[in-house]
Amino acid sequence: MEEFLRHRKISEDIIIRMKEDGIDVTVISMMDVEQLQKYLPRYGDCLATIAYAKQQRTLEDTASSCSDRKRSLRDRLLEKLRATGNRKEHFRRAVPQAGNINAKKILRKVEIGWLNTYGISGQKQVRSTYGGGTRAVQVHIDATVSDILSTGKELFFPSGISKKGKVDDFDFYLADQTGEKLSDQLTLNDIYESTKLKTLGLYVVTTAHTRYLNGYNSKERNNTEPDISAQLIHPNQSDLGNIIVSTTELQIPYSIQAEHIMGLEESKTSFNNTYHGDCFEKNSIHYFGSNDNLPSISPNHDFLMTAGHSQEQFQPAIDLLQALDDISVKTILLHRSNLQEEMLQYFKASDILNTLKFKFVNECGHDADGVSRDAYAAFWESFFLRNADGEVYRIPEAVGRILIKGYKEHKYYPISLAPAFFIAVVHGENSVTPQLLKDSFLLYISQSEKDVIEAVERGTQYDQNELLFLLDRFQCHKIPEQSEMASIIVQIAHKVLIQESKYALDAISGVGEGVWQIDFPDTESILTLYGRLDPAIPKVIELLCASPRTKEENASIGFLHRFIRGRNKLQLRKLLRFSTGSDVICVDKIDIQFIVCHGKGRLPSIHTCGPMLELPSTYANYPDFRSEWESMLDSKECMEMNIV
Repeated sequence: MEEFLRHRKISEDIIIRMKEDGIDVTVISMMDVEQLQKYLPRYGDCLATIAYAKQQRTLEDTASSCSDRKRSLRDRLLEKLRATGNRKEHFRRAVPQAGNINAKKILRKVEIGWLNTYGISGQKQVRSTYGGGTRAVQVHIDATVSDILSTGKELFFPSGISKKGKVDDFDFYLADQTGEKLSDQLTLNDIYESTKLKTLGLYVVTTAHTRYLNGYNSKERNNTEPDISAQLIHPNQSDLGNIIVSTTELQIPYSIQAEHIMGLEESKTSFNNTYHGDCFEKNSIHYFGSNDNLPSISPNHDFLMTAGHSQEQFQPAIDLLQALDDISVKTILLHRSNLQEEMLQYFKASDILNTLKFKFVNECGHDADGVSRDAYAAFWESFFLRNADGEVYRIPEAVGRILIKGYKEHKYYPISLAPAFFIAVVHGENSVTPQLLKDSFLLYISQSEKDVIEAVERGTQYDQNELLFLLDRFQCHKIPEQSEMASIIVQIAHKVLIQESKYALDAISGVGEGVWQIDFPDTESILTLYGRLDPAIPKVIELLCASPRTKEENASIGFLHRFIRGRNKLQLRKLLRFSTGSDVICVDKIDIQFIVCHGKGRLPSIHTCGPMLELPSTYANYPDFRSEWESMLDSKECMEMNIV
């Protein structure tokens, strides 16, 4: 303060007098101007001195506060260090430490699942949809494996019954998380100590009892249904007429993300089957015939002979399929948005013994061949779009069964399948000629790539960059000369059409072994099939069967012919599918009936089962006809079956 006053040119006498009167920074900060003028006569000196005093007071308070905080923090740290260093502090507790409470619990959490044995398929976990899933339970640490197994039976077989059957129909044991069987004498605590797992996972493993029909007497047949999970009755040819028809039910839960749906309606069939997403079960089968001792066949074992029969040679499974086709029909419910996955899921079952009928969800169409043709056509359209460009086929055995059923029942065959591939399926790889490989490959690639190859073979001008891109796409690292181009193309075609799809080829060939060779004894018959089914404008027009009687009806059929002639290949296949349910020619004719309708109600109606087309005869001119038909075929709803 004294230095500040001297800096303001205050005389020493005034400074000494203020000091004698005890006027310091603290006092000045509380004085006003009038009080301070008793010492400092100038008004400005009074204001400056008061401001300086208040500023200094604030700085002193701040420094004091920081010092106190630092001192307090230091003291607290020192106290903590002293407490840590004093070991005797831990022995002054009134109550001893409890330790790890979780380690001393008498109940432990255990997750229990259900593994069921499916013959050669091995063990699979049963999902919650079918009464399985993973159950979390509290178990006493002294509980034995037998106690835990009993708990598992109560969980998965409430009241002794589950969706898989009764508890008495299975053998049980308990397995650890690796699937190894556990000894009945082990306790839960022993298992925890050996595995050191935080949460223990155990499995109830079930295996169905093996039963065979072995000379049931009439009383047993009246009171007990034969278990077809281990048998398949093979009726004699003379007894087929005595089989009484029951009900068929096929159910697979629907989920857009992971599960597949397969619904089944009631129809005139002799089986009562239940299909699940994780297994294929046959619940019951009823036969009423005069033969009391029918031979039985086990699908997982060699042929077994029943009592009272000598050993005989059974006909192949394909003959049995044909024998039962007329007496058993399954109706499958499909979603158009999930059709490929649903059909693959159904055709995983190797024993397709029934004639199939299809129905689409939220559509009224009744299947008298038309809906089936549409289902097969929709499957192959989706398949070629999603899976058929050099990728590994999904479920190739199922694809092979779909191929067989579509052709055998409805003469539907997907001609987009490379001829070289199908010839290799039917007659083996050695039956595919180099020329056939080349022709199939030229249809496999795009038109621009085909033009480049043909230009190289002719020796005309071509874009070398396009050729290099094409060769690099198929991992060919050699630029061929004109004379070598043909052999290089054959090698690439063999790699793409045969080698890369070898797994799918062998699987599909195994499914249809002995079936395709009957209809296609040589390669020429296969090429004839492709030519017969391929829709061309003259062949489609020839299918139309109409009898116009009026001028208007003649005009309408003429508009339809003109509209067909203006279609390209893809548009023609779409029109054919709209008319018959199939995008290839697999019907003999399309009947046409003329109807009279006007305005917004002027729409053609299609009965694909006939097939029959109800064609309006009220079109004023061809532009109106073309506009309405183009709009109708471009609509997504045009393929829906809405007529019962």
